[in-house]
Amino acid sequence: MFFSTLLLDITYATFIHIGELVLKKGQFGFLGKLILTPSHHRMHHGRNPLYMDTNFCNLLNIWDRIFGTYEHIKTRMMNFPSNMT
Repeated sequence: MFFSTLLLDITYATFIHIGELVLKKGQFGFLGKLILTPSHHRMHHGRNPLYMDTNFCNLLNIWDRIFGTYEHIKTRMMNFPSNMT
């Protein structure tokens, strides 16, 4: 069970990092309220101080919500992919 969970976690983390570059919006509709999306993770790597130290989770964003590090994507952030480091 542990290795299955680990494999899922690594696979999804890889998808999130690749998805930042491949998927322009990457919001996943209603699923974005439950899981980390490429758009949420894009903010995590951004240079904007407002969004630094946010969205640390790897799959379920409930952990960021519980610990107060969840930040919802704003439309203006999506227009500036150059904020990625």
